[in-house]
Amino acid sequence: MFQDRYFWEDSNVKPNDYRLDMTAKIKLPEAKLLIGGVEAIYTNALTLIGAQRKQGKSNLIAILAAVMLGQKSFGVVERGNDHVDNAVWFDTEQSTFFQRVVVQRIYNICNIREDYDTSVINLDYYGLSGVSYEKRLRIINDVVEQKHPALVIIDQIGDLVGDPNDATASYNLFEMLAAMWRKRNGLSIIATLHDNPGGEKARGHLGTLLEHKAAQKFNIIRGDNGIFTVINQFSRSSNAPNWNFRFDSYGNLEHIDQKEVATIQIQPREIIPTGDPISFSKVLDNFIKVCQISKVQRPNARLRLSQLLHDWELEDIITKRDNKYSLNT
Repeated sequence: MFQDRYFWEDSNVKPNDYRLDMTAKIKLPEAKLLIGGVEAIYTNALTLIGAQRKQGKSNLIAILAAVMLGQKSFGVVERGNDHVDNAVWFDTEQSTFFQRVVVQRIYNICNIREDYDTSVINLDYYGLSGVSYEKRLRIINDVVEQKHPALVIIDQIGDLVGDPNDATASYNLFEMLAAMWRKRNGLSIIATLHDNPGGEKARGHLGTLLEHKAAQKFNIIRGDNGIFTVINQFSRSSNAPNWNFRFDSYGNLEHIDQKEVATIQIQPREIIPTGDPISFSKVLDNFIKVCQISKVQRPNARLRLSQLLHDWELEDIITKRDNKYSLNT
């Protein structure tokens, strides 16, 4: 798989094959997704997804894969012009049970029954937990050679090297990925990798290399309120806007818009000042201003605020008396 000879020992190298021809018609690389109208997941490119541990990387990939492989959008995430007709997913960490959970979440977004084989969405899912990294590399290489996928997902690419600080192993791994692009034009690769503790930089020499080579990087953060926030850290084109999702009451993934996020994250003191009690109308004015809600959406804002105030009353955060509200000290 990896060649140990120097490149200049290859007598088949023809330099003119690599010379840029400005007279040739070159097709603009297409994207497999649109996020808030901005192109994402480019062809012939790597997309890196980073986060601290247990922040929702696999859930994020499940959403992206579901939109690319299915016919439905997920909030601001929509299919791009380059449709995916064949995808492979390599999971190096999770047990079979949790692999099935990930696929079930994809099925839920796509409205597919849970007992169907993954071929129904043109996906092959491989669990490589407990396999040596050398064998993982061989399996990935062989599957890509046989399947010729349009999308390759590697959920924890750090497990494909013995040491993420090994510069040679990291470079060889990237060369394997680049060889995939050369053999299959239009291929997109999505890989997850842990960030350094407390930071947003991908871990080890491998992380540094992949950040330099990737066309895009997305970071994901899970808040204390259970809301996941996806941030496009960098891109070779325009950065996609931040977006959010969460688990619903049934454990399924659902999109949550920015206005609802603002509602959930708002603090009582931001709309109910200390001092004399204020009317619902005044609280609503403050709520609309803080959450940046347009005036035409005032009726919906009233409903959301009413529920929020009700919850705060039950939690003994505020008091309602004579249709006026005050903060409890």
